[in-house]
Amino acid sequence: MRKNISILLLLAFLFSKKTDAQFEITTPKWYPAVKYNKLYVYMGDTSKPHSKKIMNIVRENWKLCQVVFAYGQPDASLIIPGNLFLRVSSLSKTTQYIRGYWAGQRDYKGTTFSNDYYYLSLEASNNPGPSSKNELDMVARAELYLKTITYGGQDEVEKAFKKDLKKSGILYKKESTYDLADVDFKYVYLNGNPGNIKNMIQYVSSQLGEGKSSKLLEENSSAAEITKLKQDTLYVPNYWYGEDGLTMESLDHESKPYKITVKYVEDMIAAYPYKIKLVSREELNNKILQANKDFYYYSYIQCSANKIVSVINGHTGNVVYKEVTRLKYRPTEKDFETLGKTVEKSN
Repeated sequence: MRKNISILLLLAFLFSKKTDAQFEITTPKWYPAVKYNKLYVYMGDTSKPHSKKIMNIVRENWKLCQVVFAYGQPDASLIIPGNLFLRVSSLSKTTQYIRGYWAGQRDYKGTTFSNDYYYLSLEASNNPGPSSKNELDMVARAELYLKTITYGGQDEVEKAFKKDLKKSGILYKKESTYDLADVDFKYVYLNGNPGNIKNMIQYVSSQLGEGKSSKLLEENSSAAEITKLKQDTLYVPNYWYGEDGLTMESLDHESKPYKITVKYVEDMIAAYPYKIKLVSREELNNKILQANKDFYYYSYIQCSANKIVSVINGHTGNVVYKEVTRLKYRPTEKDFETLGKTVEKSN
């Protein structure tokens, strides 16, 4: 069985024809007749320092209604129009390719693919009033990118990489987490730093406030502010190497997989024709949290067999560029060339 693991940080809405990066959004049927009442955020221990930091980020950047922090699962009595529920969720899908043979009246069962999706989900009841079913429907989702083996995807060194990884003795303390305030959240999800969460909350809040809806894998036109990248630096978070916690850092820096990964990243960056800077995830996180003016960073999400790249305003959370490529599994030089051409043509 081949297992492709994607991470979806479900937050509110995503790709429409108007730049929505890794989000999918559906405004509740009862809105605007019924206004947003409370946002219930489900998380673990709220007394820890890191938990309080995440709580403050959510409070400060969610603009639609009062925020309440809770533990466990939504109580049935709260599932009524006006209330929203935010939590980390997951979904598993298994697909097996089957080829039928008419003459032999039998099927040939091919490779089975299993995809695990993790996301920050925003949910609400879509019933017009209190319901005995108390069911929740997805309102919005923002993808989380699970930190798997991110070595650039070169098939020719996969075996060598796995061999070196095994020799390193690396052990994964956590393969997933459903607690938004977990101090290890950023170690499980590549886009799980507090700064990323801030931008997600900002974007979802603004989009839902405007009553917008969008689809995850729809293409979009670029926002007008993309033209600022003719002068401004594009920051690219290093998901591949150079920072504690990344899988590649468990390997010898002189190993073939490590060197190939470094070259892969350097070649991608060099393909972008304007100012660009590779930064650590922690550096980008601090820049987002301390931002007092616009700046832009590159975002990459792998959603099953769909590659989603985007550019996000780190100050406002606005998504200014998004491109979806199906049946692709990693960013490439061509992605940066395409982005450069979009910037060049912008006014």
